[in-house]
Amino acid sequence: MQGALTIEMEISASEDCDSAEQTYRRCITANGSGTTGPHPIKAVFYYAPKTGLVKMNMEEGRFLTDLKLRIE
Repeated sequence: MQGALTIEMEISASEDCDSAEQTYRRCITANGSGTTGPHPIKAVFYYAPKTGLVKMNMEEGRFLTDLKLRIE
């Protein structure tokens, strides 16, 4: 399928992570690499205990996406 995202993830560490408004302690860090269509992609996801996904970085060629949890 053209443009499909395929990514393999590996849990690599437990570390603190800064989001938009606070620091989350002991986050699980998952590193991934794969493709979106013919383009390579790299990603890092940070999951905080009892919260879930708090930060994500994705890089595809010239594009970089950096998302952080913000609670309102």
